[in-house]
Amino acid sequence: MNYQIEIEARDKLFFKDARPIGGSDVGHGANWPLPTLFHSAMLSAIHENGYDENWESNHNKNNKDKNNRRFTLGGLKTFGPFPNIDDEIYFPTPADIEPSKSIMQPIELEGKSNLPTPLIYPVANSGGPTKDEIGQWISGSELEKYLNNEICTTRKSTDIFIAESAPGVAIDAETRANEDKKFYQTEYLRLKDNCSMTAFADCEARKFNGDTVDVLDKFFDNKTKNFIFGGQRALAYMTAKREKLQEFTKPKGTRIKWVLLSPILFNKGWFPDWVDSKTGKVLLKERPKKGSLSRKEWREKIKNAPSIGAKLVASKMPKPLTMSGWKLDLEKDNAGGKPKATKLAVSAGAVYYFECDNESEADKLVNELHCKIKSTNLGEQGFGLGFCGTWKLKNLNNK
Repeated sequence: MNYQIEIEARDKLFFKDARPIGGSDVGHGANWPLPTLFHSAMLSAIHENGYDENWESNHNKNNKDKNNRRFTLGGLKTFGPFPNIDDEIYFPTPADIEPSKSIMQPIELEGKSNLPTPLIYPVANSGGPTKDEIGQWISGSELEKYLNNEICTTRKSTDIFIAESAPGVAIDAETRANEDKKFYQTEYLRLKDNCSMTAFADCEARKFNGDTVDVLDKFFDNKTKNFIFGGQRALAYMTAKREKLQEFTKPKGTRIKWVLLSPILFNKGWFPDWVDSKTGKVLLKERPKKGSLSRKEWREKIKNAPSIGAKLVASKMPKPLTMSGWKLDLEKDNAGGKPKATKLAVSAGAVYYFECDNESEADKLVNELHCKIKSTNLGEQGFGLGFCGTWKLKNLNNK
């Protein structure tokens, strides 16, 4: 991503989950926004605040109806937003950090286990009992310590934002007036004074004649842009600068773990689609440099390349993330509609542990996973961003 986007909320924000508002339930709107929300907000902002059709061209190739195809901002890629505290970006805390602030490791046990196939090692807490709690967020500098298996500190969500409740009244859809004796209570997210949001984006429009347009450069034009972010048409401001996500140190070794910085959607639930579900073998292939190869030659070279020599052997999962939404009725001018199907995403912070055949194969795996997006679905909207670290195998019989 070529642009770092700073988001300042004008007031409180509303990011509701799929639970309905009614009865004794408050509207749970103080959730941290999903990557899909920022992607949609960016699309709307570009269209509403200066989108120029000259940035892109009609895609008329192999299409008889030349007035009916346009690749409108299909190149927009985003990830985030993440909390920003005093100009330092924070990320979701990895699930294998213990309350004692040390790091959990997979454990080698004798005999059989009830772990799901193909996992062979449990991941256990090696520290003693404690009432300490792990914060939900970790800074980029502390993540570097985590990568080196050093003790690291975290921060709680209450250091970043608070849930602020407010009453509301029901509105009659026909008269647009208040409905008698119908009230509700809902929650809003309010950022602390020293906190903001940081996201990353890129959008290149490519025309058939070979020309490319940097859409975000033209859109921002070194100016602050306002946009609608979240529910109830909450207003926020964003500015952009040429900056990429910080580079985390690439690990060395044959035991590699992949930690998610954003949620991920697989077709097999928590299990990666690019791993064999019976053997755990990684199905990813090293992508060669294209160089002077044609697209056909390059794809053929990838097709004939062997899979990376690595296996998935353990995982540490936080609770899954429940996703839903509302599908508008386009035929009725977006009125009405129906709820979208509920999906379960793997939450940010999840850790996948791999054993590689040798260091060469480990380097190939790192090159495919480190600071890369590997989600089966919604990858262009920031799902499935992760980075790599190392792990050690512990044996409880050899303390």
